[in-house]
Amino acid sequence: MLFLRILLIIIIALLLICLIVGYGTMRYVIYPKRRTYEEVEQIEKSKNNWGDYDTCEKEEWNIKSFDGYLLHGILIKNNSNKYVIVTHGYTYNMLGSIKYANIYYKLGYNVYIYDLRHFGENQKCFCSMGQYESRDIIAVQEAMFQRFGDDITIGLHGESLGCASSMLALGLSQRFEFFVADCGFVDLKKLLSDLSWKVLHLPSFMVFFTDFWMVLLHHYRFSEICPIDVLEKNKVPILFFHGADDDFIIPSHTKQAFEACKAYKQMYIIEGAKHAQSYEKDPVGYEEKMRSFLAHLNNIRKNDIV
Repeated sequence: MLFLRILLIIIIALLLICLIVGYGTMRYVIYPKRRTYEEVEQIEKSKNNWGDYDTCEKEEWNIKSFDGYLLHGILIKNNSNKYVIVTHGYTYNMLGSIKYANIYYKLGYNVYIYDLRHFGENQKCFCSMGQYESRDIIAVQEAMFQRFGDDITIGLHGESLGCASSMLALGLSQRFEFFVADCGFVDLKKLLSDLSWKVLHLPSFMVFFTDFWMVLLHHYRFSEICPIDVLEKNKVPILFFHGADDDFIIPSHTKQAFEACKAYKQMYIIEGAKHAQSYEKDPVGYEEKMRSFLAHLNNIRKNDIV
């Protein structure tokens, strides 16, 4: 009898420890550090990623999302009917999107860069890891159609969390001309399980306890966020990039996404590139792959019209 009591006490104590650690882990994930514009500008300029951004015609354009949350963004104007929404990664802000915006600008696109919710100059809330960010992208899309008309074309470009969020957005709307997907995750539960020991030195089953708190406080599970599920029915052409040496979101995520995608697709694994460093490692090759991909899509459309 005494043994059973002691065993019960140990089980309850372990459960409480797991719940406490799970709560801390959840907060660690959804309330990450916010980098300032000054920090990101300094980082991007030190990597020669700023380009001619300062000389472009720009307009501050803040857009209300589906829940009234205000997204701070900038529209880089280019006097065409081609638009692209560029979404940055986890802990960064919209200035990290400038390196991609410069490529699109040279190709004749109007470019919208913005801060993901919780980041940049947006109001502090929590990072939902794609659950709400994907709907924010749709809000931007709808605002563009409303402002510029239904005859415009809109593409997507996302990096890391921005990539996963953009992939999820394809499940909400297929009114996109293309999607450039850079180092996104395809299964958040798998990603957190992989990172739990690597980053926090916790066993992978702790994801169950973070999910417990997510359901209790935010009414959904991390394990529900699975961008790869969108790809089987997707018809939007996708260009995939991933760094071969990425040890944060490992390249197998993109390889699985490429296999699952039923639309026209291309994939490039950049040797020597770590997480979100594909452009940095090979800027000339990165831009050339984008140019070639978009030119191919234009040729397909011309042939369809003819």
